[in-house]
Amino acid sequence: MGLHSVWFKQSCNQKRLENVSTVITTLTVDDISAVDHLMKRNSATLGFLPEVALCDYLTKGNVLGALDEHNRLVGYLLYGASQVFFRIGHLCVAEESRGQGIARRLVEALKKGASTQKTISLNCRRDFPANALWPKLGFIPLGEKRGRSKAGHSLTHWCLTLTPNDQLSLFQAAVSSEATDVVIDAQIFFDLLEAGRNKADISSSLLSGFLVDSINLCITDELLVEIDRNTSAEGRQLAREFTYDFRTVAHDIAQSESLGSVLGTILPSKTPRALSDVRHLAKAAAAGVKYFVTRDRRLLREAPRVSELTTLQVLSPSELIVKTHEILSKQSYAPGRVSGLSLEWKRLNSAELSTFPYEAFLTPSEGKGALKGKLERYLADPIQYACEALRLEGLIAAIRVHERDGARSIIVHLVRAASSMDRGLFESFLVADSIRSAVETRVDMVEVRDSDAHSRLEPLLSNMGFTYSGENYIRFCFSRCFEREEILTRISELSPKSEPIFQSMTDLELQRKCSPAAVRTAENYFLVPIRPGFALSLVDRQQSANDLFGGTNSVFLRWDHVYYRRNTHYRMLRPPGRILWYVSGDSHKRVVAISHLDSVEVGSPRELFRQFKQSGILNWDQIFEMCDGRYDAKIMALAFSNTFPLREPITLDELRTTFAEDGDNLVLQSPSRIPPSTYYKLFQLGFPA
Repeated sequence: MGLHSVWFKQSCNQKRLENVSTVITTLTVDDISAVDHLMKRNSATLGFLPEVALCDYLTKGNVLGALDEHNRLVGYLLYGASQVFFRIGHLCVAEESRGQGIARRLVEALKKGASTQKTISLNCRRDFPANALWPKLGFIPLGEKRGRSKAGHSLTHWCLTLTPNDQLSLFQAAVSSEATDVVIDAQIFFDLLEAGRNKADISSSLLSGFLVDSINLCITDELLVEIDRNTSAEGRQLAREFTYDFRTVAHDIAQSESLGSVLGTILPSKTPRALSDVRHLAKAAAAGVKYFVTRDRRLLREAPRVSELTTLQVLSPSELIVKTHEILSKQSYAPGRVSGLSLEWKRLNSAELSTFPYEAFLTPSEGKGALKGKLERYLADPIQYACEALRLEGLIAAIRVHERDGARSIIVHLVRAASSMDRGLFESFLVADSIRSAVETRVDMVEVRDSDAHSRLEPLLSNMGFTYSGENYIRFCFSRCFEREEILTRISELSPKSEPIFQSMTDLELQRKCSPAAVRTAENYFLVPIRPGFALSLVDRQQSANDLFGGTNSVFLRWDHVYYRRNTHYRMLRPPGRILWYVSGDSHKRVVAISHLDSVEVGSPRELFRQFKQSGILNWDQIFEMCDGRYDAKIMALAFSNTFPLREPITLDELRTTFAEDGDNLVLQSPSRIPPSTYYKLFQLGFPA
């Protein structure tokens, strides 16, 4: 799909389908507001699509747009693509622009973008006016199914062949769906029947929109036996009627009996319900189904044995959802290197859920079942929540659950470090990395909602600039230059309750609480050179991720640091201030990060080593070598925090040009002061709008 998207985007950009009044083109993430606005205007007849999912479609180049003569968006087509078919998610034309052939032109553009794709398919509610449009565009109705809404409106499955020779496969599609058959047990069935119950939430996630074209929820006839056990006649009737919404898989009777005997050896069945569990599994396996979904802990515990005996995979709802999402969104499960090969982020995948070491992540008052249930609820909605594990040497050292609230904030729902690790250090990194991720993606606020961890995290949250809003801890992380009133206005927009707290702060306090923001004030600004070896652990995050070995993890994970230098320019380096870090190596001549300078201390090597042993980056041998083996030498310790990588590192040429424009001398061999006007220009180069 990626190769197709790249080719199609280039094709549309090189040869737009133009008419007198409208232009068809591929939209980008920059068009998200226009698409979202048009989508919301027509939300009554469009399926719900979270902003994060819309952003994903736009990033992949899978949204075509129709622009009028004033360059306004008057229609769009949002689609998914595989090697063999396209699937239309949305086709929307502004009401005032309908009847002009825009829908047809959007579909024609999609057809012209096909390479290996043979069909275009979609589902449309029969009671929607758009249902009459599809035959006019050449689509054929292949069947119907009940929709996932509470009202259960009927959906028509429409399909369009892209090559004349595939007409036969088009009609076969009505029988053999592209989706995977999944058998649900009675527990899941009754969860879906009573979807309003809290404990049914995870099962209800099987009805998520992104799964509609990926899985077919099926049943076996054993379910009717379980329904018959209900003592309520009304309950039995309701359940039987609900079975009509699911396909009953056909199984080989002799094979199911044989498999039932084998499964009975590992699943002793002393009750009617336990017997039905075995027969459910046997019938699903005899029908050739690959997946069986249940919440039954006994069945999930024996899942590996069941798989060995039958090739049937027994999964929880969360495991199936994550497994399906992995297939649909492979890139989001790829590891993200943090420091060399030893430290990396990676989303929790389906293979890890059954073996996850819950005990290592419990709070003192928490049980394993509570944490497992909480984590499964997040995993059951991978579109809204990202459940990530920080891995150290392949082992899960910490976990974090967060969601993106549009361009407004990153919400952190869970922050945990394993008991076998330095919990304080790793939890500090999880929060700090969330702030840095917000800055990297131009999000202005981080909100920590992990109430179980609030009391434990309060000291480090306070140290990192978080403010308690009455319910949660929030932290602003602007990456722009502001006048004081501008930043207060933005704070008021994001969190009105917090604005009075920030109103009483000095400019320096305000700048620190909202770092890396640059509040135009008379603070001290410095350019400090640093060798590549030290930068790897302290400030150069990009190089640390790309380097084979990375930096020193114990240093890399900290928020507060101390950098030792020979005692030069001590009087000039006056805190509080801001540091721009210049990496001075032969192949890395660039400014890579920004920090707050908290203090500068001068003393003997032994004094400073003892004072800053916990946050310094050098061991005693390295410090002693710096002093040429002299105990009476004087060295300087720069204590700093709030370190953020620049979104765009500033090259040496850009640095020279900026200083030359302001008539300043550029000093690179030792720390130097930067005039405020020059600093603001460099800041905007590092954090471009």
